[in-house]
Amino acid sequence: MDFSGCYLNIRKSERENHVFRIMSLSRLFELFEGRKNTLVKPHKWDDPFENFILGMKAELPTGERIEFGQRHSFYGQCWTLTASSDAMWRIYSGDKRSVRIRSRIRKLVETFDRTAVGMVFAGKVQYLSTDEMVTWARRLFRRAAVPDVHVIAKTLLVKRKAFSHEDEVRLLYFEGQPGGELYAYRVDANSLIEDIAVDPRLTDEEAAQIIQEVRTRTGFRGRITQSNLYAPPSEMVLRLGSAYSLLPRSSAKVSYAAGMRTVRSSGDRSQLLLPGQSRPFWSGKGASRDESSGVRKRTRTRTTGIE
Repeated sequence: MDFSGCYLNIRKSERENHVFRIMSLSRLFELFEGRKNTLVKPHKWDDPFENFILGMKAELPTGERIEFGQRHSFYGQCWTLTASSDAMWRIYSGDKRSVRIRSRIRKLVETFDRTAVGMVFAGKVQYLSTDEMVTWARRLFRRAAVPDVHVIAKTLLVKRKAFSHEDEVRLLYFEGQPGGELYAYRVDANSLIEDIAVDPRLTDEEAAQIIQEVRTRTGFRGRITQSNLYAPPSEMVLRLGSAYSLLPRSSAKVSYAAGMRTVRSSGDRSQLLLPGQSRPFWSGKGASRDESSGVRKRTRTRTTGIE
């Protein structure tokens, strides 16, 4: 089957790119146990500017004012190209009981309901200012020599710049006639999803429990891990200059945990002690000596302590 007409703002080389979606555990279980993926009408999305362009009045060359009768015939689902985002976890996983699923742009289209009678699109979102959105919309409709629903689909792939951190790819479905608020279709979740990650803010014990719950409830055959967003990087070694070799060392290691200061032996690693400021913050610059009294007078010349 030829899916080439389904991609908007996406080059052929990008169709294998990974996309991600954070969802609650209940939605994940529904996806696997009910074997259904659910899209919603764009007006249910949080941004009130969704469907903003299609809500605009339009004027034909004859002067007749019209509206787009199919503006409520689309359903959509939001994914992101960003694998790790602190903001996205905090927005969509407030209780830390959500997961991030990973798929590919191509799979969003190819696993869609084969019995669907409408049109399926996968498109990358552009982020514009409000003025830029209006200019972009006018140009889009003016340049469409043979207007069809692709034009309407493209209007659902622009958002304001304030949302650019979402880095979205959207799965869109045009049904033809306005229907209900939701469109659910059958899908094999094991074919759609490549791996699952649980919230990075969970403790090791909490993460292990949720991973086990997900594995048991879904029977997912792929990898389930905890997001490594907050995992420390692998140990790195800094190569220091010879000047550091002359500095004093200590065998005591100071650390802080739960607000408590702890001093313990550093083991086999010396603790290098760097000197503090070599002179007071208020430098001697500008100081003068009262020759009669022999007392130095200081003028308020403030410096950074760095020459």
